Amino acid sequence: MSIEVEHGDPRTAREIADTIAQKFVEYQQRSRLRVDNERIEYMKAQVAQVATEVQDLESKLYNSPSGRASCPRSGSAGLHQTPAPA
Repeated sequence: MSIEVEHGDPRTAREIADTIAQKFVEYQQRSRLRVDNERIEYMKAQVAQVATEVQDLESKLYNSPSGRASCPRSGSAGLHQTPAPA
């Protein structure tokens, strides 16, 4: 990007160009922050949806006659554990 400012005083021209550059950088940062926040909100909604689906499936599994006999009740706690490296 190139910013050119014509002014009779070179110092004033530099200050104007610097201010324009600074405002552009601030605008870009705000834009990125907004997009990042939108992505975070989308991901939070996806996590909540998947958590609900997992709870529903666990409920069906643990409340079924065959599920009680063969599956120990662990809940979704195992979803938060990181497997040990191989």
